Amino acid sequence: MSKGPPVVAVFNSNDDTVELIRAWFERVGIIVVSAHIDDIKRDGFDLPSFVDQHKPAAAIFDIAPPYDRSWLFVKHLLSTTPLSHVPAVFTTTNEQHVREAAGPIDIIEIVGKPYDLDLLLEKVRSVTGSRERQA
Repeated sequence: MSKGPPVVAVFNSNDDTVELIRAWFERVGIIVVSAHIDDIKRDGFDLPSFVDQHKPAAAIFDIAPPYDRSWLFVKHLLSTTPLSHVPAVFTTTNEQHVREAAGPIDIIEIVGKPYDLDLLLEKVRSVTGSRERQA
């Protein structure tokens, strides 16, 4: 079990969105760290060091158009990087398209835009809570 407040990593390409999530989560004691998804795609970001330094309890990924390519990229990140053991919540402008791109998988937590920040917080707490119970 980790000591101190939980850390959530937000991967998005919109600074305003990241700051909105940061302000909402930090008001309840959750630390938010972030990275631009575009920097990761261009291989301009040291993801292993980021994960090692911050040890996020959860990650929030934005799935943007084209949804199928964005989903495949995030799925690849979640299966081949240090994020593979980090529970994820997804945000998107079109939940139906992301569900279609994701296909039949057991559990996928998606929050559509415009964000219901309380719902996003609830989803993050849900994935981190279930992870802690399994540990």
